[in-house]
Amino acid sequence: MILGFFQKRFFFPVACSALLLQACVNEPGTVGSGIIPASDLTQADTLALSATRSYGLSSVSDSLTLPLVIAVGKTANLEAWGLVMFDGFASVFDSIAVQSVELRLRATYHLGDSLGQFSLAVRKALASWQGSTFKYSDLRQPGFYEEPARSTHTLGAIGDTADIVIPLDTALVNEWFKTDSTNPNFGIVLEPTNTTVIKGFVTPQLYVIYQHPDSSTADTVTFSAPVGDYRFVAAAADTTFLQDSTLIQVRGGAAYRGIAEFDIAALPRFSAIHRALLEVFADAPGSDFSSAVSDSLIALFSDELGLVARIEAVSEVSEGTGQKIYTFNITSFTQLWVQGFGIPRIGLRTYNERNGVDGFSVHGAAATDSLRPRLRIIYSSTTNP
Repeated sequence: MILGFFQKRFFFPVACSALLLQACVNEPGTVGSGIIPASDLTQADTLALSATRSYGLSSVSDSLTLPLVIAVGKTANLEAWGLVMFDGFASVFDSIAVQSVELRLRATYHLGDSLGQFSLAVRKALASWQGSTFKYSDLRQPGFYEEPARSTHTLGAIGDTADIVIPLDTALVNEWFKTDSTNPNFGIVLEPTNTTVIKGFVTPQLYVIYQHPDSSTADTVTFSAPVGDYRFVAAAADTTFLQDSTLIQVRGGAAYRGIAEFDIAALPRFSAIHRALLEVFADAPGSDFSSAVSDSLIALFSDELGLVARIEAVSEVSEGTGQKIYTFNITSFTQLWVQGFGIPRIGLRTYNERNGVDGFSVHGAAATDSLRPRLRIIYSSTTNP
């Protein structure tokens, strides 16, 4: 059989009576739609669920994110305390005489009144606070820090890029340089004494003017992070919002997280989950953003022991009819649920929980139907293995 080739890519059998045509189209049509029997096709179904329960809980802030900011201050229902420790000094400093010391910080954001008066007290820490499990309630335990304060400082209104200088007690820093088993160094606590603003600070530095016994002149040295450690802890004075089912409050720094629960009984066991999207709707009046907000939330998978770190989904943010919506792709969560792993309970935390103090308010399970957290699932049933 001899085939002839035409420019339009049609094949013409010269020695046959049949004509074979080959072509492509951009739009799908009905041609060929019946080749595969309908019984062999996967049938996808859609399930829409609203949250059946919502509430809040207090947690330890995300320990897998490095601390970059010290937040100090108070607003109407939130206070933040800073902790700073410089250690690991070379032995050469063991014999120096400290003449003056300054803690230097650079401001990076504010929450509350941008012109609010800022003040703090410096206290000596008396117990260990390193580690990812340290929280605000540990800070307030009797005996955690020294009474009275070593010093107090009124700094006035501070801009978001201002540098501040806090003089420290030279006797205290001399103790740090001579740290031994009888003179432990736990650093200092920065207690907020103002009422209308929280300030975030970066790059803590210890600036020391000292004199060595073998020298007749003073010298200077600056210690910067990561020599030592620093972080902040925060808490709300009134936590009744954790029981609110109409609004879910999610707070950075203080690590208040929101929880939304769903009833997935209508979803067949061992289904194949093609896509599952969680939508939560913002409550703008109840939100409390800093000047450096990361406007995003993270959804956390939950099992019998609690929220599972790093099984999570980051939100996308959109506007729908004037309503801000946070949308999460939680297909992997839902696939685990139908396989018998975890609990259909989703945690919400701020994107920058370790370093920010932003407060997100979203509508909860007791809100009106159109504003409740909702889960849209596209799935197909499979046979129980």
